[in-house]
Amino acid sequence: MEKDDRQVAEWYNALSGSYDELYGEEQSSKYETVLGFLGTGHFRVLIDIGCGTGTFLEKAHEIYDHAIGIDLSRRMLRIARRRKTANTDYVLASSNSLPIKDASSDCSVSISTAKAESNHSAFIADLKRISRPDALLAFTLFQQPGLPNPESLLKPARSTIISDRETLYLLPPAEALE
Repeated sequence: MEKDDRQVAEWYNALSGSYDELYGEEQSSKYETVLGFLGTGHFRVLIDIGCGTGTFLEKAHEIYDHAIGIDLSRRMLRIARRRKTANTDYVLASSNSLPIKDASSDCSVSISTAKAESNHSAFIADLKRISRPDALLAFTLFQQPGLPNPESLLKPARSTIISDRETLYLLPPAEALE
C-alpha cells in the first residue's frame, strides 16, 4: 500500500466501529440511488470497490450471483464479513491497484471512493480492465460543486448529483474512456 493508502486505511480502521452510525443514513441514500440506476439487472459477478462495512452488498444481494467487496481497511472488512451476506467474498486491497482478473465482472460499483481532481482516469481504466464487455460501471466522484464533469466523462450514459460534492455516473465500459 502507498503512504496515502496507509493513512486512509488507518483513518477508516479508527472510524470503523462507528462508521455506520455516523454515515449510514447518508450512504444508504447513495446505495438506493445506485440500485435504482442498476434497475432490474441481474449480475453474475458484482464487484464493490470501497465496500466499507458491506452495507451496499447486503442491500444488493438479490441482484448478483457472486460479489467481491474490496476495501483497504481491515476493520471495515471485518464488520462486512460479520454481515454474512451470501455468495460474497471480501478482499483487503486499495482501489488504486485492484487485484481482480481482467474481464471478470459484469457490474462494478464504487461509492464515495474516487475524487475527480485525482487520477480518476486511471481508476476508470482499472474498472474497465476488470469488466466484461457488456458490464455496467456505477461509481461516484467527489468534485467541487458547480464544476463541469471531468473531460473523460463528458458523455456518460447517465449521471446524477447525489450530494453537494458527489456525482454518480453509470457507464458501459466501452464509453468509459472514449
